[in-house]
Amino acid sequence: MEIKGPLHAAAIKGHNHVARVLIRFGSDLESQDGEGHAPLHMAVVGGSLDTVEILVRNGANVNAKSNGGATPLCMATSMGYGDITEFLNSY
Repeated sequence: MEIKGPLHAAAIKGHNHVARVLIRFGSDLESQDGEGHAPLHMAVVGGSLDTVEILVRNGANVNAKSNGGATPLCMATSMGYGDITEFLNSY
């Protein structure tokens, strides 16, 4: 996975404070890397439910698809992240 920018990096590493600051200052929640992954996809890969919740509650599209058609929910399910899967299913 390519790290496109600061929000992608904060999301995959679970740096929640940084993610909140970036969102507050207008970072694009739907920006995509070269593979079509949005910050929410990255948060799922990083396995942080807290980061996923921050992004979703600030308006990230839970149905966003990567270039290969993967949604954050599909990724969470395939990676075995039950807590993230359950949260995303509630949206």
